[in-house]
Amino acid sequence: MRVRITFKSWLVFLAAFLALTSSSQVSPAGREWPQVVKDKVTGPPKPNPIYKNTNPSSGALRTPACLSLPVPEGVRINTSCSPVIGNIHKLLETCPASDPATATILADFEIRRNNIPVKTIPCAQPVSKLRLASYTDELILLQALRAIYYMDRGRSGHLPWTKGTLYDWLKSKVRGFNLDDKEAAAGRCCPEIDGKPFISLAPLKNDKDGIFNRELRREWKGLSGLVGLITHERRHADGIGHVSCKVPPSLQPSDNMDQSYDEKNLSCFGVQWWLTRAWLTGSINVGIGCLAKDEIEEIADFHMRDCSGWREWRFCGSPPPALTKPEMVGGKCDDAPATPTPSGPAAPDKADALPTPKLVLVGTKDRSSDQSGKLMVYEFQITNWIDYSSELFKPEPSLPPCTNGQPASRTWLQVYSEGGAELLKFCSYTSKRHLMSINLPARIITRLGESKSLYIVLKDRTKGIEARSNLVTLN
Repeated sequence: MRVRITFKSWLVFLAAFLALTSSSQVSPAGREWPQVVKDKVTGPPKPNPIYKNTNPSSGALRTPACLSLPVPEGVRINTSCSPVIGNIHKLLETCPASDPATATILADFEIRRNNIPVKTIPCAQPVSKLRLASYTDELILLQALRAIYYMDRGRSGHLPWTKGTLYDWLKSKVRGFNLDDKEAAAGRCCPEIDGKPFISLAPLKNDKDGIFNRELRREWKGLSGLVGLITHERRHADGIGHVSCKVPPSLQPSDNMDQSYDEKNLSCFGVQWWLTRAWLTGSINVGIGCLAKDEIEEIADFHMRDCSGWREWRFCGSPPPALTKPEMVGGKCDDAPATPTPSGPAAPDKADALPTPKLVLVGTKDRSSDQSGKLMVYEFQITNWIDYSSELFKPEPSLPPCTNGQPASRTWLQVYSEGGAELLKFCSYTSKRHLMSINLPARIITRLGESKSLYIVLKDRTKGIEARSNLVTLN
């Protein structure tokens, strides 16, 4: 039978079709998908369900709903709704327990000490005020993994050796980390434990160098070295090894070398160099540009020195290019404050501050002397040396020089007996790192008298301010 379609029946069919297609779509799982509704020209815009504060009459900014996601201090949500580092200093001041990402990290990577699983990693905020003995190797490692987790979240195609993020590349072939007291190298990839590939790391020692590095790793300029080491060892898991050649200037052979720097096939030291340059330039932005000026300069010096060292000492053939310090170290600061900054006088710059020095006796040691062979010295340390600005120890030609004719720094360190008699003066310190090892000859100690006690004073000659330490008694 031949069906005849009239104009009237066509209109009925069209009306039914439009009514059907205007209803909500249903996914295979039975969920309704939101409809895209075109606004009438004369009507107000419809709110987007993934945005908050979109009412034009409210005057509020158009803010993605994902901005309400819980993140630790120092982490921001970018325009792609990915949590990324906004200020690395703020992030490293927080403990892993305050970070929602820690559960994911510990599920992806097992942390062991001498092959034994680590059950708890204690921490107290702010990390910079944590006792140095409490800043354990396990905590340092977890801080490094948090930095790796956040530094390039949501990005792709930015790393020459992998398509995704640094964190995803790391976990693709590594299941855990073993802090091994018997590990001879700084790190090694990838011994198996219970059939799973681990990166073996040597814990920091409790000697002078270990104390220095433990303190340094509270901050990015120190922790970045561990991040670089982890990525170096992970690159070995891709089948990339080292070669042997002679190392200048001694031309002694070394088997811990890479052949050439090639961004189409980066070697292990090549990955470290590339990442460090990316942090320096801000192509991977960890919020260095949000820090105080002297901190930015210190981090830049560390990154430049690391890159220069790898370039000169770790490649047999073509090395990476020589670097110059970028005008904007670390890239643009994107660490927007969560709340408006209150009005009032500006906070003092770190270079204007002179924290109270915390003085401790490290011990005694023998030091060579041209005149009398070995000379016993007492070694002291200011444990909060990291709190001081590097600006405090720069040469100050406009001020009186040292008595020995050496260029004098802006800040002098003076040693006093308990009774207030000046015993010794250090006037040419060029770095705050000198505060980690203050050596006093035994002949100075004999002048302390019966109390056997002393203290030090730091004097900022530019600002005309002083800071006196606690009293230390020698038994």
